[in-house]
Amino acid sequence: MISIQNLYNIVVEDRMKTLDFFKRIDKGHFHRIFTANTWSPELIFRHLLTNIQWILDKLPSKSKINSNIAINLEEEVTIHFDLKEIINEFERISPLLKKQLSLLTPEQEEEYIEMWKGKMKRRTYIIRLINHEHRHLGQIQWLLKRLAGWTDNDIYS
Repeated sequence: MISIQNLYNIVVEDRMKTLDFFKRIDKGHFHRIFTANTWSPELIFRHLLTNIQWILDKLPSKSKINSNIAINLEEEVTIHFDLKEIINEFERISPLLKKQLSLLTPEQEEEYIEMWKGKMKRRTYIIRLINHEHRHLGQIQWLLKRLAGWTDNDIYS
């Protein structure tokens, strides 16, 4: 079985690779909303910063990260951040989550934590949020293919 730490390391690697793609295309694509009622890649990445905060909130250490870049669902966004600022924010808070995940004991992983609709094992919750990020990274890669005209070979090679 793969550890939570290793699973998170995989998503961090995929996140950085996806962020790096935006260094190679027109900067406007990072902020472009592809279809009505959807988010731009920038906003999806900002939501993923919130995802890290959600994980940290349910760890025994109760570490808090304040990010002026992270956004919640339904939040009205009036200020935008460029790619470098988003990358810097991930580089600031992701190592903190990695450290806290490395301190998580098997017993703590199996503990039930209070959720908005009852209780859930901490391990299940964390894995769901890590998978949540991976699904969003897939969304962003789909957007890259449409925005930049790239093929799967351009993205997955």
